[in-house]
This record gives sequence, structure tokens and C-alpha cells, in this order.
Amino acid sequence: MIKDWSLDTIKNEINKIAYGESDPRMDGYTTFGCKQDLYKVLFHVQEKLNNCSTYEGERGWAKAAVFSPVFEKDYPRSEAVNRQEPYDETMKRMHREEDARQLKWDQIHQNCVGRQLKWDQRFMEMCKMIAKWSKDPSSQIGAVAVNDERRILATGYNGFPKGIADTEERLNDREEKYPRIVHAETNALMNALYAGVSLKDATMYVHGLPVCPECAKLIIQAGVRRVVINDLVNSNAHWKDLWITRTSPMFKEAGIVVMILGE
Repeated sequence: MIKDWSLDTIKNEINKIAYGESDPRMDGYTTFGCKQDLYKVLFHVQEKLNNCSTYEGERGWAKAAVFSPVFEKDYPRSEAVNRQEPYDETMKRMHREEDARQLKWDQIHQNCVGRQLKWDQRFMEMCKMIAKWSKDPSSQIGAVAVNDERRILATGYNGFPKGIADTEERLNDREEKYPRIVHAETNALMNALYAGVSLKDATMYVHGLPVCPECAKLIIQAGVRRVVINDLVNSNAHWKDLWITRTSPMFKEAGIVVMILGE
């Protein structure tokens, strides 16, 4: 066992590993590559130092060993060794430090989520404004596509194709309107295509109604990575059912991230 080794033996073995000369396996222990084994070795060294006759000379070697390459990162601090901190106390301290680091990263993550939510709400407000451009008397839908740098790539709203007259008679007659209407999401995709802009890994914001299955297929094919919609509380029952039974499962299977604001 390590505790039965002489101080010179421990010193030689640690120096070999510090300078990459060997990677020994010791009786009852794994390699020195394991942090916990290094802690045990170092504490055995300190215990022997306290009992050796040539204390000052050996103390100088121990100090050098603490700052050797083996102990440069994530190993016991020199002050912990000098005050003979017990092994279990060292582990508890490291766990506390790890918890503190995790808490810091959690706070950073929360801040990032908060900033993302703020931008989601801003682009949704833009969708709401664009939806007002639609002449459809029953539903005004707006869509905005942005990249990961929050640059607007394309916009769209529901309406008739280019060159097709959107008269009041047609807009108020469902049998005339539905065969001609182009959804806001499709218009945004077509506008991006017309401008030669790729929507790969973009985010699509949609205001007014949930995305229908037909638009969902086009969104997936366009390479959109994320879709943001409003909550479904005020949605038409038919559109809500389409979202739950067809669109949402399709997005999930395709790996599209869906964000529903207000939930």
C-alpha cells in the first residue's frame, strides 16, 4: 500500500509521473491519473514529512511537488496541504466550489433565457404589426423569419398571390377566398426564396393562428430550426386541433424547436 512506502519511493514515483516518465499502477490503487489517488498520496507525503528527521530539506521537495505538473490543475491547494486538511474536508470543499460554479452558470443561463424571451416578444410584436397588412376580414396572420444574429430575413402575411385581385367580394366569400389565399408563413418563405435568402437554422415567428400542417412541411423543408407562436388559448378550435394532432408532432419528429409564448 502507498502508506507503507518510504518517502523516497513516493517522491521518485511522483517525479516520474510529473515528467511523463511512467504511469505506474500501485498495489490497491488505480493510476495516479485519478484525482482521489493523488490526494491520498499527497496526504501520505505530508504525514511522513511531519515525522521525518530531515524536515527542512524534505519540506522543500514537498513544496516543489505541489507545484509540479501533476498538481497544476484541480488538485489540492498548497495551503490545504500545509494545514493538513483531511481528505473528506477537501472533497467537501471541492463540492462546494463546484456548486458555486454551477450556480454561476445557472445564473448566466437564466440571463440568456431572459434576453431571448425579450427578443421573442419583440419579434412577435412585429408579426402582430405585419398581420395588420392583411386584407382578410376574418383572420390577420403575420410571420417573420430571423437568423441567429436577430437579423430579419423575410416577412409575410396572409393574402392572395401576386397579380390576383383581392376584391371585397372574393375576400368575403369563403368559397372564393380559400382556394386563393396564401398563408403568412408560406408568403415569408416565398419572399425569402424570391430574395435569394437562405432560412437554414432560422427562427420563424407566427402571430394570429398556429402553424397549419401544410405550412409546417414547407418550414421543415426550408431548414428553419425554431418556431415561435402565441399561446393557443384564443385560437380557433379547428386550428388548435390541427396543431395538436398534426403540426406539433411533425415539428417534434423533424427536430424543430417550438416555443409557445404565454405558457
